[in-house]
Amino acid sequence: MNGHLKPFAEYLALSAQPVGKPAIWRKPDVEAALAAQPHSQERLTRAMALTRTDAPDAFSLNESISLMVQALGPGERGRSHSHSFWHLYFVLKGQGVSVIGDERITWSAGDSFYVPAWTEHDLQNLSQDEDAIVYSAQNLPQHAFGGTLMRKEADGGFTHVTSDGDGR
Repeated sequence: MNGHLKPFAEYLALSAQPVGKPAIWRKPDVEAALAAQPHSQERLTRAMALTRTDAPDAFSLNESISLMVQALGPGERGRSHSHSFWHLYFVLKGQGVSVIGDERITWSAGDSFYVPAWTEHDLQNLSQDEDAIVYSAQNLPQHAFGGTLMRKEADGGFTHVTSDGDGR
């Protein structure tokens, strides 16, 4: 299995990638899509990826960043977990609490907070009658495209998330 050799000028020309088109996600559309997501015992929170308009099959905004929106119902709590990518959360609605590593933080609409890679974290809605809605920018695609997407399992082991579904 031999590799290929390319002149540097040709390599640089191949590295020029399309930048994509701008996109906007309107609040009523996002809220309606979240409301339509089923609740489940495996994942109490409802989450959706916000993807590019010029690539309907894309799972991210580009090869480095993805944007997620997540709704937590009244009193709901996501399971604590960690993984190889970071999150930058923006709280759109509601109030809640998160345990990030050894620190407990409370958050409310208008707040932003950062979760470093491999840091154990969760989200919990403190309201008993309203949803909490958070957006999360993350570098998951960077790890997926680079083959370094991993998560820590409940038993303390690690799973390498691969495209072949093998999960080693």
